[in-house]
Amino acid sequence: MRKSLVAASLGLALFASPASAECVSDLIKARNHLPYAHLDHGTETRARMLIGKAQVEKMDGDFERCSHTTRLLMQLLDL
Repeated sequence: MRKSLVAASLGLALFASPASAECVSDLIKARNHLPYAHLDHGTETRARMLIGKAQVEKMDGDFERCSHTTRLLMQLLDL
């Protein structure tokens, strides 16, 4: 029980950082926007590549890099 509480508090602290919040929220916003966006093939391919890269960075816990990638993605999608 104690280990699960410690793990939960560490996970909460990790997601409490501004970079992680920005990464996660922008990634969700971009993934939800992409199916309805009218993009040319090259832009859509680039956006999907950036989404994949941001997801890998998020899974690795590199939220600063993920945040940077999602900012590029948001610029690409004009969001």
